[in-house]
Amino acid sequence: MVSEASRASESNAKSKPTESFLATVGSKDAKWEDMYQRGVSASAPAEQQFAALKVLEVCAPPLLNVPYAELPGAPEDLIATVSSARKMIEARCAVIWKEGADRVRRDWMNLKSRVEASPLSPQHVAFTRRASPKKIGEAADRMQALFSRYGAAALYWVGPEFGHYLEVSSGPLAQRVRTLDPDGKVLYPAIGIATCQASGICGVDGLPYLAACASAGSCGAQDLGVTSSMSGIEVEHATAMANWIAEAIQSNSWR
Repeated sequence: MVSEASRASESNAKSKPTESFLATVGSKDAKWEDMYQRGVSASAPAEQQFAALKVLEVCAPPLLNVPYAELPGAPEDLIATVSSARKMIEARCAVIWKEGADRVRRDWMNLKSRVEASPLSPQHVAFTRRASPKKIGEAADRMQALFSRYGAAALYWVGPEFGHYLEVSSGPLAQRVRTLDPDGKVLYPAIGIATCQASGICGVDGLPYLAACASAGSCGAQDLGVTSSMSGIEVEHATAMANWIAEAIQSNSWR
C-alpha cells in the first residue's frame, strides 16, 4: 500500500518537466503505482498529476465494478488479445487497488478536476469555429506556449484544436495541408501520427494501448487516427503531413 510518508516525500520532490513523461505513460515497463504515487498530491507538477490521472482512468473502473464493454461477434483471436490486456491491467493495478475503492475513487475525481483546470486540458486552448480572429489568436498563443514547453508532443492535448486552427488559418502550413488534402480527410489522422511520433505515448502494452484494447477491443499497434478504412495513398498523405506538422512546430512556423 502507498504510505502517507511516501506520498509526502514524492509530492515534495522537485522534478523538471520533460517531454519524456508521455513516453513513460506509453511504456510497457512503467510502474503504474509509482506514477500514481508521484502525481496524486495537489502539489505535484501538472505533468505528474496528468500521468496519475491516466493510471486511475484505467485502474479505477474495475475496482469500482464498472464492467468492460461486451464484444459480440468479435473473432476469437481478438477476444484472446482483449482478455490478455485485461489481465495485464489487473496485474499492473494490483498495488493501487490495495488503497481501497473509496480512496481510489476520491483520488480519481480530485485528479480529474485538477487536470481539467490545468494548461494540460484541451479546454485550455479551445475556441469555436465562429470565434473572432482575436479569440483564435489567443488560443494559438496558448498552443504555442505548450509547444515551446513540450514540442510536438503537446499535440496529445491540443491535437483537435490544432486541427481546427489549420482549418481556419491562412498560414503557410495550413495552405500546404489544404493543397495536399483539400477535403480534410487525413488532417486529423496526420495529427495523430505526429502525436505518436513526438510523444512516444502509443507504445504496444503501454497504458493508452491497454486501455483502448481492454475497453473497446482496439488492439492494433497503429498510430492514433490511422484506421483500416484508409487507403494506401491516404496513409501516405497523412504520414507526409505529420512530418510537415512536426517540422513546423519545431521551427515555430506553424502559424
